[in-house]
Amino acid sequence: MRLTVSVMVLCSVLLGACGGSQGSKPAHDDHAHGGHEHAHEHADEPEGPNGGRLLTEGDLSVEIRLVDQPGKLPRFVAWVTRDGEPLTTGVERIAVRTERLGGESEIFDLAASGGAFAGTLGVREPHSFAVRVTARVAGRDYTWAFESIEGRVTIDASTAAEAGITTTKLGSGVILETVEVPGVVRARESSSAKVIARFPGVIKAVRVRPGDRVKAGSVLATIESNASLSTYPLVAPISGTLIRHDAVVGAAVSETPLFEIANTDTLQVDLRVFGKMTQSVRTGSRVRVQRLTDESSVEAQITRLLPDIDIATQSIVAQALIKNSDGSWRTGTAVQAEIELSRTAVERAVPIEALQSWREMDVVFIKVGDVYEVRPVKIGRRDRRSAEILEGVELGDLVVVGQSYLIKADIEKSGATHDH
Repeated sequence: MRLTVSVMVLCSVLLGACGGSQGSKPAHDDHAHGGHEHAHEHADEPEGPNGGRLLTEGDLSVEIRLVDQPGKLPRFVAWVTRDGEPLTTGVERIAVRTERLGGESEIFDLAASGGAFAGTLGVREPHSFAVRVTARVAGRDYTWAFESIEGRVTIDASTAAEAGITTTKLGSGVILETVEVPGVVRARESSSAKVIARFPGVIKAVRVRPGDRVKAGSVLATIESNASLSTYPLVAPISGTLIRHDAVVGAAVSETPLFEIANTDTLQVDLRVFGKMTQSVRTGSRVRVQRLTDESSVEAQITRLLPDIDIATQSIVAQALIKNSDGSWRTGTAVQAEIELSRTAVERAVPIEALQSWREMDVVFIKVGDVYEVRPVKIGRRDRRSAEILEGVELGDLVVVGQSYLIKADIEKSGATHDH
């Protein structure tokens, strides 16, 4: 499948390049990657002597750049010149207003600092926004507007659907504390029966085969009594499935079970819980039981904890009941189960598959229209399926949950990164 994507990227037109030595050149190029079309804009932007974006009007110039701070977020720094000479007096105000994808805006006021003008607030990732710079110098107002785009990709709806890219609105969720344990499927202790001949004799006929489902009262075999030489029927005491069949025509019978019947509409799962977890599992705990053979799973609850501890393994048996109306579960099947120990409701959560890494940060990707953009997030509690989001995205944001790695791959291919 060929995925065609249009991308607009730039390592922050404000920066030239984030960090690095003064006067370093920003990298701009136009290229395509294997059928993915990536358009890099602003290739001919003027650059100032400090490696930042140069804004001019008449004889006044403002060079603006994001500059790293050790252990902190980068901040906006501006240098003001008139006719090429540094200007600090008469600069009444310089401010930067940013508007991110989705409409969120921030204003950064810059104050005089060592021959330049610097913001006090850090600028969080991604450095991707529409920018409006305003300055008031010697009683005159100046305004410049431009875009700084990075970590962003545009994908039309049909292409996204073909690639399997899906989104969901960020909302509340549940984080589970669980323990994984092994187990085996068995017939319920109260729903199985062994069938024994009432009188010694010889088997004259067998009416059933292993695995047959039988009803209570149906004839399983006929036996000729040694004492009376008359025949009598051997009937099923309960309805269920024949899980044991040892009857052979002509064989002598006495007190040995000939059949075993189990009602397999509901089966029992014996789970082995080890160590300190024996104190955490409770009757009523939810459990997800998964077959090892094909990874089919079913939800259930712990119905009983056996009182004895196995001395050799220091484990107990926790039992659960599973529905088996379609007969797909069989006794003796090995399983792996996930027992829920606790659950915590959280205000914001995403499926684990929504999380990616970008510049050594945990991120998700949000969608606005046909545009997808990276959002660094702070993660709280997590389990195998979900992660709590503490910061970075807001309730109602459309978060990519299906094929999020494709968004990451296209952004990385486009060169939409900068060095800090």
